[in-house]
Amino acid sequence: MAAAYVQFGVSSPGDLHHAESALAACADPIKKNPKFTADSKIYFKIVPADTKDFLPEKAVENVNSLLDSLASVLSRAMDVFPENTVEPCIPSASVGFQSAADVHKVDFAHGQLSFAFLDTVAAPATPCLDFPNKMYSKVCMGGTFDRLHQGHKLLLIRAALSATDEAVVGVSAGDLVANKKWKEMLESFEVRQKNVTDFCILQRKDLKWRIFPLMDPGGPAVSEADLEAIVVSPEVAVVEGVKKINQTRLDAGMKPLDVLGIPLIKSPPSLRVFGSDDKISSTALRNRDKQRQEQAQHHT
Repeated sequence: MAAAYVQFGVSSPGDLHHAESALAACADPIKKNPKFTADSKIYFKIVPADTKDFLPEKAVENVNSLLDSLASVLSRAMDVFPENTVEPCIPSASVGFQSAADVHKVDFAHGQLSFAFLDTVAAPATPCLDFPNKMYSKVCMGGTFDRLHQGHKLLLIRAALSATDEAVVGVSAGDLVANKKWKEMLESFEVRQKNVTDFCILQRKDLKWRIFPLMDPGGPAVSEADLEAIVVSPEVAVVEGVKKINQTRLDAGMKPLDVLGIPLIKSPPSLRVFGSDDKISSTALRNRDKQRQEQAQHHT
C-alpha cells in the first residue's frame, strides 16, 4: 500500500499560517492518483527552506506558530481526507522524499509545495532543516491515548520538538481508565502503547522515549526531580491537574515543571453529534464506534 508524502517549505515564519491552504492545494492531485486508497497514509511536514529567518531568540514563538499551523492543517484534513489519514511530522521525522524524480509540485503562492507517493516509509535522501526551538533535557506527559487521534499526535509532536534527551509518556491504565465513558469500547493498554510508540519513533528515533503504564495522576511528574517540562492540552481539568503537580514538587523541594501547551484540534461536524463539541476527543470516538456497533448488530 503506497503512502503519500507532502512537504510544505516555508521561507519565513510569516508563511507558516498558509499550511492549511497548502494541504488543500494538493488534495485533488493526491486523491485522483490511482496509488491513493482509503487506507493510504499522507505524511505531512512543514519545513523551513532556510533557518536564518527563524531566529533562536524567537524559538518558542516559532514552535508555537508551527503547532498552530499543524492544528489548522489537521482540522482541515478531517474534512478533505478519510479519518486519521494525515500523519503530521516534525521536520526531522524519518520519512521524506527518496528520489527527486518521483516528486510532484503544485503551484502555490506562499512557499514550495511538493508531494510524492512512497512505496515504503523511509528516511529522506536529503534531511530536512529543523526549526530552532527552546529545548529541555527531559519532558513528560500523560494521557489515555485511546484511538490515537490528531490531538494526541500534536501533544507527542510538542514533546518531540522540546526534549533533547528523553520524553516520558504515561499511557493511562488501571484505575485511571476504570470510569471512562464507554469503557467497554476502550482499546487495550497494549494497543494504545503500541500506537503511541510507533508514532513517537516516526518523529524522532534519536530521542529516548519512555512509554509506560500510568497508574496514578501524578506519575513521574511528582517524583522525578530531573524532569523539566510537562506537555499538556488546554482543558481546564488538565491545567488544574498540572497546578497540583507543581505544588507537590515545590512541597518536596523540586523545581516546578514548565508547562508546554498545544492548540486544540477542531472536531469535524460529523463527530460533534457524538459529544465532541468543538474539539476532537476519544470519548466521542468511542461513542460513535459503539453506536455503529449497535447499528450493525441490529441489522444482522
